[in-house]
Amino acid sequence: MSAATSEAGLPRPELSPGHAARLARELFGAEGPVRELGSQQDRNFLIEAASGRRLLKISNRA
Repeated sequence: MSAATSEAGLPRPELSPGHAARLARELFGAEGPVRELGSQQDRNFLIEAASGRRLLKISNRA
């Protein structure tokens, strides 16, 4: 099983923490340290922005 596939066999979206940080900044103005959170079929990133904590969720299309 590849790192990009969840235990249920659904592919996880390909997204690095760096790309997540760029999306959060460009789309929502949230800037700060980024940490990936666990998920089986999505990608979830916690952004510690100056305005408060933000969650960026990249969902599996399935």
